Amino acid sequence: MGLDRGEKVVGDFEGKTARGELVGVLLFQSAGRLTELEVYSMDGQIKGESGKFDLPIIDSMNLLVWEPVPGRPNTWVPAKSPKSPA
Repeated sequence: MGLDRGEKVVGDFEGKTARGELVGVLLFQSAGRLTELEVYSMDGQIKGESGKFDLPIIDSMNLLVWEPVPGRPNTWVPAKSPKSPA
């Protein structure tokens, strides 16, 4: 993750690939410029033997909003995800 280089997360999304795989997308910026795009499996349900997956379909993307888990310090889970304007 790019946070070691003074970057900050400016976008945190979830979406589904054309094969229905749930993926997360993180956007990082530093000094006002986008510096990194990270895409990862959110549910571990990547189909196929290669372990590779595609980018999410734009219309499937939702902005993630996180909330703390009561009684579990430093543990956060996605709250209800409002529909992304993207």
